[in-house]
Amino acid sequence: MNVVCLAGGTGGAKLADGLAQILSPAELTIVVNTGDDFRQSGLLVCPDLDAVMAMLAGVNAEREAESWYSLRSQWLAEGRSLTAVTHYLCQQVHIQHNLLPMSDHPVPTEIVTADGRTLSVHAWFTQEDSPAVAQMRFPDNARATPQVMKRLERADLVIIAPSNPFVSIDPILNVYPIRAMLEDIPQAVIAVAPMLDETLGKMMQGMGMDVAVTAVANHYGDLIDGFIYDLQQAVELDHAGITTLCVNTLMQTADDRCRLAQNVLNFAQQFVIHNS
Repeated sequence: MNVVCLAGGTGGAKLADGLAQILSPAELTIVVNTGDDFRQSGLLVCPDLDAVMAMLAGVNAEREAESWYSLRSQWLAEGRSLTAVTHYLCQQVHIQHNLLPMSDHPVPTEIVTADGRTLSVHAWFTQEDSPAVAQMRFPDNARATPQVMKRLERADLVIIAPSNPFVSIDPILNVYPIRAMLEDIPQAVIAVAPMLDETLGKMMQGMGMDVAVTAVANHYGDLIDGFIYDLQQAVELDHAGITTLCVNTLMQTADDRCRLAQNVLNFAQQFVIHNS
């Protein structure tokens, strides 16, 4: 089975690592958000790519950060693509699974605040008191790489990791033609709900949404076939056409990550077999 995982942030990195413990490099591709990339002292920082790389490699992201930022920026300046640079960095830390940025070009996500300001994701998160979010804004010219499209064309299953839906997953879905490919090609698209922490709750409230797992399921809507959420979020989901699974989704250890990944794959089998 060919699996593509859409990921960003800590939750996405953890599930990606769990899947990588179970699936071979030939079976798993991880497509990562780059909408929150930013420049720091002239060097390109890719927070989500770095988080996933660090988790897969079992290294400390902060310890590797300076080296990764420097090498990435140097190689990009030499004309290499972000996809190629990411591949080289993965080789350095012995990651065998295919880790792909969603796009090779800058595709910055913008946050429009309730008081009318437009901030980058990095700027919003680093505000001492992050302002209320009114809406998210994505580039209208974002294009997926040939490598991402090739992997999606072969995908039997797409897993949406328990990442922030608005700053990690929606930017990926906005990249042409990823959303359309998810609607047409995979036998199943399964989403795992993120934990509704204070930051995500503040975003949801600002955009007029209930801070509830049902709102996350409704946000993904008809794009998904199945939805997995945590026991602590146990509710009766009333969303026609979506089959749900309520399990422990906390991933505090490597065993936890592997357990959840296996639960996701087992849950997805019913859709893959049904649609075969």
